[in-house]
Amino acid sequence: MPLMDLNDMLKHAYRHRYAVGSFGIDDTLFMAGVLQAAEETRAPVVLNLIATHFAEDELESFIPLVMQAAHTATVPVAINVDHLSDGALAQRVMSMGCNGIMIDHSSLRFSENVGRTAECVKLAHQCGVTVEGELGHVPGEPVDGEGGDEQILTSAGEVKAYVERTGIDCLAVSVGNVHGHAKGSKMDLARLVRIHQAVDIPLVLHGGTGLTLEQYRKAIDNGVAKINYYTGLADAISKRIKANLAADHRAVYRDLMHGVTENVRAEAVRCIKSWRSDGRAAEVSAQCRAVGEVEYVATLAVGNTASGKPGIEPVLQEAQRSLASIPGVARVSIGASRTHAGRYCVIVTLVNETAARHFLESQRHRQVTSKLALSYATDWSDGLYVEMD
Repeated sequence: MPLMDLNDMLKHAYRHRYAVGSFGIDDTLFMAGVLQAAEETRAPVVLNLIATHFAEDELESFIPLVMQAAHTATVPVAINVDHLSDGALAQRVMSMGCNGIMIDHSSLRFSENVGRTAECVKLAHQCGVTVEGELGHVPGEPVDGEGGDEQILTSAGEVKAYVERTGIDCLAVSVGNVHGHAKGSKMDLARLVRIHQAVDIPLVLHGGTGLTLEQYRKAIDNGVAKINYYTGLADAISKRIKANLAADHRAVYRDLMHGVTENVRAEAVRCIKSWRSDGRAAEVSAQCRAVGEVEYVATLAVGNTASGKPGIEPVLQEAQRSLASIPGVARVSIGASRTHAGRYCVIVTLVNETAARHFLESQRHRQVTSKLALSYATDWSDGLYVEMD
């Protein structure tokens, strides 16, 4: 099925007092276990790619596999890229189809965090992408190229201004939670209550592994609609690998990895049930928007090239490069007709309808189409074609 609009999904969870599991996945074994758990429990789920766990080329190679797996699911799925601080990388993953990003400038001063986050939100919303910001800092993840070990609790007095000035869709909070192994985390529930009272948007809890069932429930009852969870899944995998090695110290890779997906599935099922998201798939599918790619198609017929003008081929190549650089453009194809000399087709695939609207309004698109239609074409037609899988 198509991806589900992440903002819609989180708002549904927020209204109905449950939390969507945003499960960190490092490879296809993690991913398979999470999706199996979501299918078994009929729960909406977020496949969460933690940017700091990948080199850029690894992340961009993995995303198409995640997209393909998400589209084969029968439950609502969104794809989020976590802990981004590079605006250029954020634009690339959005143009690859990821429909949620977490922009992390939490280690910066308030004004700098606001400014950089707001800039990213503006771009992301043009692409129809949900944005999560962070105020305060949850330790354990490096951000902005620096270590992230210092706990900075979210200021309840600053959250309203932060949300209004950045335009974020959901807010990651620091209320005693930490990334990694942190059994017995002391959640500052009173602080969470004040934050929830100050802003009426879904809250996000990072570092979900170390919390108790009671802490989860209290967090959800006070605005938390997404819980990020990675370390518990990684521990489940490590446990199975160690057991496989103990059973056969000569085991090769395939033998060592046997059963790890099942361990991930079991742990994810436990979390989903703890966070009350089990059984929610049907209502989320019915009440939230699905998002899919949209195609812009233009055809042009070119007569004899006017005197003093270059041939059409280099102009089309430049048009392809220019259109591909517009935010929300997934790919651009331009080709010549095999049967009709001088006739060409331009196909621009955009990540969703929101991106398509901004594409049509963008100055770069207007410049390219004006140059082609007015200067070269003897015949021109264009239009948008929505394609939902």
